[in-house]
Parts: sequence; C-alpha cells; structure tokens
Amino acid sequence: MIALDPLRRGEGISLERIIPYSAGHLLQCNIHHIEEDGESAGPIQHAGEEVGYLLAGEIELIVEGKSYYLSAGDAFVFNSELPHHYRNTGKERASIFWVNTPATF
Repeated sequence: MIALDPLRRGEGISLERIIPYSAGHLLQCNIHHIEEDGESAGPIQHAGEEVGYLLAGEIELIVEGKSYYLSAGDAFVFNSELPHHYRNTGKERASIFWVNTPATF
C-alpha cells in the first residue's frame, strides 16, 4: 500500500510510503518528493544505514558537511550516524527512492 505522508521535516517535502510503518520491519522505505527549492530541515543523525536512488531531478546531499550533487540515475549510501540533509537544486520536482534501517520515523 502506498500512502503520501508529510513526515519528513522541511519545506516542500512529502514522503510516499513503500513499506507501511510497523514495529516489525527492520527497513523503512519511502520515495522522498522534493519540490523546487525544497529542503530538509537541517542535519539529522541517528543509528543505522541509508541507501538511495535518485529517480528524477537534481539534489544536493550533504553528509558530514560534504556536498554531493546528484542527478537522476545516481545512487548513494552512508552511515546514518553522520549528520545529513538534502535540498533540491534543480528546476523541477526531485524524487528519491530511499531506504534506511532501522525505521526512524
């Protein structure tokens, strides 16, 4: 079941749940939709690992203060304990297939 959730804090961001939230799942999987000029609300960090694949658009992913500029077809992986956040740097909506473990929100 796919549902839209405005869970991720920030401006112009909505989440499309791929795996419904449940305490029984080790993975959390969403598609993050980031509107033009949208960005997450500052760096966050937590236990776990994250992996993502940019489906559309362009983003800047900032991990531990280092910027990575990604476009459709690019992928990433990082330790969630490192401070991280992102923003849309393009002129269209960006969408990221994003998986992390453990589920955090």
